[in-house]
Amino acid sequence: TPCTVDAGDAAREVVITSGSDRIWSTKDCASADTASRQLLLAAGARDPFEISWSRVRSADGCPLDLPAPRAGTYQAVASLLGTSAAPVAFTLE
Repeated sequence: TPCTVDAGDAAREVVITSGSDRIWSTKDCASADTASRQLLLAAGARDPFEISWSRVRSADGCPLDLPAPRAGTYQAVASLLGTSAAPVAFTLE
């Protein structure tokens, strides 16, 4: 049956890490305007949503002048309402 889900920034997060170093999160600089995104989805339906990372480091409160991520291997993990997807590894050159 169809269900309503909140896929806004308050419920959804993408985190990028390098080893134990937390590099970036969608929640760090989120706007109150995007905190909620209510969707009515049919059973088995998908809602593709693109998230861009501009290769800058972030932290809680969105401070400026953080060190830039360097070349290397990183991992991205998406979660929604406490359920996480499998990590995706990628390399920055």
